[in-house]
Amino acid sequence: MNREIRRLLKQQEKALVRFAEQLRDGKVSEKQALARIRNYGRSPEQAWHQLEHAKRPKEENWQAKRWLDPQAKHCPDCLRLHTKGQWRAVNLVKPPGQACRCRTRCRCQIAYRRFVNGNILDQVTLAR
Repeated sequence: MNREIRRLLKQQEKALVRFAEQLRDGKVSEKQALARIRNYGRSPEQAWHQLEHAKRPKEENWQAKRWLDPQAKHCPDCLRLHTKGQWRAVNLVKPPGQACRCRTRCRCQIAYRRFVNGNILDQVTLAR
């Protein structure tokens, strides 16, 4: 888990450094800068989803399903990534905000369950 946290922090640090360089070099308009700042403010939630996803061991019968918030407008990636109500192996399901264009604005939801011999032992739903 610590490795995953370090990876996420390094990824966010790179993005912030790149953004600062773009601001310094005048490559970002004021409107673009404000939009990106709003998105950076939402990034802890995206990181939380990634860490929750990483906590679910692939080898211990964990499954996940991802679905669309019916009140939200979704990007084409989210339409492709939602599991249409089907439970799948955790490693086949991307957490909200990951691998989609909407990233920190993603409104998808995800649930996890662990089962042994057909019996559900744990079930967790993570909503935005």
